[in-house]
Amino acid sequence: MDEQSQKVLAEIVAKEPVSLTESEIEFLRARRSYLSEEQRAVYKEFLAELEDKAVDLNKLNREKLDALATELGLNPAQYSNKPTLITAIQEKQAENQS
Repeated sequence: MDEQSQKVLAEIVAKEPVSLTESEIEFLRARRSYLSEEQRAVYKEFLAELEDKAVDLNKLNREKLDALATELGLNPAQYSNKPTLITAIQEKQAENQS
């Protein structure tokens, strides 16, 4: 995660969950893999909605993930493994929703 995204994430997790905006929730969801177990527990109600979508991506094979990444404007060759590609796809999807 780039330095600016790290700063934004730190600002978001410093807030009370009830005070999060919709765009902050989307940002948090897209970067949930960077959260500690404690943070995941605190924000679980916001993360739960996206868990089903994450499972769906995990069920896709690499070829289908590469196609989805390409549709989103990502270069799948830059991601050496499936988990990093899935994270990149989720981040791009959240970015596109903002």
